Amino acid sequence: MFVLSQKQPPRSNRAAFTLIELLVVIAIIAVLIALLVPAVQKVRESASRLQCANNLKQIGLAMHMFEGTYGFFPPARSDGVNAVWPKGSPKNHGMFGIILPYIEQGAILTSTGYDFNQNWDAAQNRNAAKMPVVLYQCPSAGNSARFVTNPPTTSSPNFGQAVGDYAPVTFVESNLYIAMGLTAPALDLRGSMMQTNKFMYISGVRDGLSNSLAITECANRPGRILGRSVMPERDPAAVSPCNVNNFTVGGAGWADNDSAISVHGADAGTKVPNGSCAFPTGVGRLPASGSTSGGKCVINCTNWAEIYAYHTSGANALFGDGSVRFLSASMDPTVMIAIVTRAGGETNTDLP
Repeated sequence: MFVLSQKQPPRSNRAAFTLIELLVVIAIIAVLIALLVPAVQKVRESASRLQCANNLKQIGLAMHMFEGTYGFFPPARSDGVNAVWPKGSPKNHGMFGIILPYIEQGAILTSTGYDFNQNWDAAQNRNAAKMPVVLYQCPSAGNSARFVTNPPTTSSPNFGQAVGDYAPVTFVESNLYIAMGLTAPALDLRGSMMQTNKFMYISGVRDGLSNSLAITECANRPGRILGRSVMPERDPAAVSPCNVNNFTVGGAGWADNDSAISVHGADAGTKVPNGSCAFPTGVGRLPASGSTSGGKCVINCTNWAEIYAYHTSGANALFGDGSVRFLSASMDPTVMIAIVTRAGGETNTDLP
């Protein structure tokens, strides 16, 4: 009688992962992710910064096309009783609305019936002003769907106008000269090539177009940014002039005739511009008394009508010759004064 033996299937000699081995693998993956994420973010920011610079190049091209048509550069703003644009029937308009036909966005004007013979915020023009213009927004600033819904004052326009991240720079405020221990010259001698209610001819830019700043970033409006955070809501105890709100800085809309900025300088600690004060909830009055003075920060301290970008070490800037350069956040304020003023006689050898 034969007995059939039942053989067991061969066992694998390979042992399963131990808990320690599994934890080691997880740790290695976590380290790789930790190394990879900053690299990806750096590449993404580099691409955004490049796109932001290209936006300014297109704006510069539009300015020169305008100059080629009329013989002068567009005004930074046409405003009030001394408004200059359009000729013959001048009204309140900002530069970015004036150059729309030259950035291939004329369809915004024609499709909405925009009328330059009325103010930019007239009922006839509001549909256009509410339309975001991609070229006027820097990708690094984040959300492109930003609108003015809470104006800074009760008299400010309030109809949901679309926001822009660039601004003409018109002049250097006397505050910055004083902070540097300098005597501030007359306003016209502190002026840039981008003027309010004035047409600037190339011959008027005596420092040369390549040495004269025209447009720069004033990003992430309408919120009021101090450092890298939106300023906390104002304290109920805040009184004028420190009762500024945290949700809207003036001139945030791209079509707004008040979108231009001037350079005051800001305190590197509080980030509040020279000549201003604030009273955020939970922070206290900034500064403790009076107004900020002596601030020498000219880039990336605040978007409170100052040069500001979400790039890590500076801001893009368009010069009069159409070139775009990256201005370091640590720029010497005297260099800033030199590049803003159009007729100071400086040679700006410190620029990239």
